[in-house]
Amino acid sequence: MIRKLKWKFIAVTMALVSLVLLIVFLLLVFSYYQNAAQDSMEAMRGALMRAPGTDLPKLEIGGKRPQAHASMIPVFTVGTDRDWNILWMSTENQNIEITEEVLEEAVAAVSQSGKQSGILSGFSLRYLYEQSPEGYRIAFADRTAEMESLGSLIRLSLLVGLIGLAAFFSSACSWRNGCWGP
Repeated sequence: MIRKLKWKFIAVTMALVSLVLLIVFLLLVFSYYQNAAQDSMEAMRGALMRAPGTDLPKLEIGGKRPQAHASMIPVFTVGTDRDWNILWMSTENQNIEITEEVLEEAVAAVSQSGKQSGILSGFSLRYLYEQSPEGYRIAFADRTAEMESLGSLIRLSLLVGLIGLAAFFSSACSWRNGCWGP
């Protein structure tokens, strides 16, 4: 009878601890994702503010980052006419390569989305566009590093959570406490 009660107590306690850990880790992952998305949006806004062909602001090592480009996320901009035909593309002196076919598909996906900003998951790109006198200016930010970091954070959170639960379970139900004995 007492052994059954111990197991129920341990099961309820483990469930509550698991719930608390899950909530903490979900908040951590959500917070990271929001910050990464905000960094991408700032980088794209900065790219849209600069004229095509201008250099990225220089980052001073150990100094403050320029406000117009808060992070060094790979960003490129595209100018189109009012019918979404590509007029120019600027990689802002970053080492970015994109084929014409992929660029045309990405611009077509933006034009069909009906949203001023969003994610093109098939291309691992985030986009932001604004209307210009000639047509549209679109900024694209690469999400590859963002998604890899998010995946690493999720894996690390799962590992820490499992180790924490195992440690909690082993301390809650040790051989001395009689959980395994008669």
